[in-house]
This record gives sequence, C-alpha cells and structure tokens, in this order.
Amino acid sequence: MTMKERILIVDDDVDFVQSTSDLLEAHGYRIISANDGESGLEMARRERPDLMVLDVMMATKTEGFEVARRIPQCPELRSMPILLVTGVRSEMKLGFRLEPNETWLPVSRIMEKPIDPAGFVASVGELLRNRNVVDPRHSIDRTVRVLLAEKAPDLRTVGPDDTVFQAVLLMEKYRIGSVLVMEGGKLVGICTERDCVRRLILHDRPIKTTRIREVMTTQLVCVNPDDTVTDCMSIMTHQRIRHLPVLDGDRLVGIVSIGDIIRWMLAQKNAMIEQMETYITTG
Repeated sequence: MTMKERILIVDDDVDFVQSTSDLLEAHGYRIISANDGESGLEMARRERPDLMVLDVMMATKTEGFEVARRIPQCPELRSMPILLVTGVRSEMKLGFRLEPNETWLPVSRIMEKPIDPAGFVASVGELLRNRNVVDPRHSIDRTVRVLLAEKAPDLRTVGPDDTVFQAVLLMEKYRIGSVLVMEGGKLVGICTERDCVRRLILHDRPIKTTRIREVMTTQLVCVNPDDTVTDCMSIMTHQRIRHLPVLDGDRLVGIVSIGDIIRWMLAQKNAMIEQMETYITTG
C-alpha cells in the first residue's frame, strides 16, 4: 500500500491516540502525535502535516478551542484542515451541537467522541481531498504587512502648518481620500476628505489659508503590520472610519484604506472561484 498524507493527532488520551493511529495507519496514512496543545502547535509549524486531528479537553477544558483559534494566525498552516474531536458537549452537559465558526471556532469539521471509525476515516479522506480549495473563512485573513507589500505605494504626508489647499491638491493628484500629518518625524494626525468638508467648508473657512492643524483628526486609530485584514475590517466597521495608518513601533510604514480592503476581498473571491472551478473540472 502506498503511503498517504501525514496526519497530526493532538490529544492527551494515550488510548485514543493509539487506537486512532492504528485505524489511520491501516488506511495508509502516516501519523505523528502530540499530547498537549502547545507542543501540537509547535509540531504543526515544524512538520507541516496535511491534517490535524485536535482534541478539545486536554490540560484545560478549552485547550483545543484556543489552539484552533491560533492556527489561522500562522500563514504556513492556513491550508491545513482541522478535524476537532471532542466530548466537551456531553462532559459539560451542553444542550446544543458544536459547529465550526469562522471566528469563535475556525475548524473544518467537528466530530463527537466516541467517534464512529468508518465516519471518521471518511471525514479524514474528504477533508484531505478538499484541502487545496480556498477556505473562505481564511481567504481574507492575511496580514497588513502582506497587503502593503502587494499594493502600490500611496503614502502621502503633509505638515500641520501646511494649508488645507495643499492637502486637497495632493489628494486630487494621487486620487486618494486622505493624507497623513507628520511633525518632527512622528505621526500627529490625519486629514481626510471628510475633515475638509466638515471642518472647513461647513464652517466657511478659507481653504488657501487655513492650516491643516485646524481641521485634522488627532485621535488616531492605527494598526500594526502583523494585524490582519479581518482586524482592519472590524476596526473600520465599528469605528466608522475609512483609513488606518500602519505603525511599526513608532515608525509610520503605510496606510490601509477601505478601498484596499474591498480590492483584496474581490481578489480573494475570484481566486476562490477559480480554484473551486479547477477542483470540480479536474475531479
């Protein structure tokens, strides 16, 4: 029998690991294992398994949940399916089923213990066959660092004593909706089209003599390069803003706009459609 894909089992139940390993090896899979969440996550990063079988209740009753939520933060593991096996519902006497959820429980499938061997093997095979199809739960969960690297440079800055007219000229020239305000090498504010309308035009201030410091927004909401596109979407939605300066420590490294997010989402949607079409046509 030819050896199939490699599966990582993360569970502190020695008997379960042994019996599950025997079952999967009988079907040609290669098995590696870890007995706690932290070592399982480290082994996944190092060994890059094709699939993870993850228990929930290990050192704590929710350890598997915590591991599952950390995996999408690892770019090298985002295409790895996670089959969550758990007895937590019966153990905690929960009156509802556990289902995958893109934020609370980002796993591929959930099976309750004791597992049905035939159903378990069938689920493993299905998840492995589909692992190269883009997962819509993770398709937008890239870091800001990656987003900045793939977009055209559009970091335009002004000083607080420049005029609003100068800022508007920059926005018009580069077809952007905001400029960042720098003073002494530090970010001190942002001037957006909305600022110009609300604080200049509505108050009948002269555009050519009003200084940017008079209209700029100083209560800044920023992100860092390791935040995700999902984080940016959430911040923009809840804060009702369209531009997020990106700071690496105290250093300004870029800006993310709502337009960047939308373009990214459309690109990921198109990529997902193409991969699904390829998967369907090639079998």
